[in-house]
Amino acid sequence: MSKLVLTSDLQQSRQIRPWLETLELRGFDLNKIELALVELVNNIIQHGYGRRKGEVRLRMSASSGKAVFTVDDNGVLTELPDTEELPPEVQIRGYGLHIIRQLSVETTYERVDGTNIWRLEFAPEKGKNPVSTLVVSERLDVVSSPRLRSELIALLEGGVVDLTVDLSRTTFCDSSGLATLVAVMKQARDSGGDLTIIRPTDPAVWEVFELTQFDKVFNVAKG
Repeated sequence: MSKLVLTSDLQQSRQIRPWLETLELRGFDLNKIELALVELVNNIIQHGYGRRKGEVRLRMSASSGKAVFTVDDNGVLTELPDTEELPPEVQIRGYGLHIIRQLSVETTYERVDGTNIWRLEFAPEKGKNPVSTLVVSERLDVVSSPRLRSELIALLEGGVVDLTVDLSRTTFCDSSGLATLVAVMKQARDSGGDLTIIRPTDPAVWEVFELTQFDKVFNVAKG
């Protein structure tokens, strides 16, 4: 479930962590994401709604290898500081937005037709890029390649950065199979990741890559 709807009750922010744990966020620091979202949601409930009833809506999507959270509400417009610096003097309030900006790669805000819209981007932790491996058994052809493509694209959209396709057990590969791998490789690289193939052990399958010179295009690893 990539969407969470909360009511304007401070107790509701405790639902954020269980929701995050249902998402495909391998390689991301859930503690940082939780803290940023809790700070934002509580700020909206306290200052945007006050004692009024309302909703805070959270959605997660993936973009260029990052996890993007959109948070919107219909509370009152809050005056936002232009600076990211800490308050010059010690005070009780005013640290929430600073924490949010420090934890996220980018934080943006806009108000559209009475709706406050926040967008928080988070990057994977260094050395912890989400990786996933799929094994292609037997044939990679016009029949099986659409399903493989759908599975790989779903992984990328779910936040996986680097993909590995294990072709060590593949016994047949045609041009449609190659086209699928090339398309997913391009999408992965556009998102800051890559697609690696485990070299086929069947000489006939590897020959297809050599004939098309894709053996020089893909990252190839031995099984």
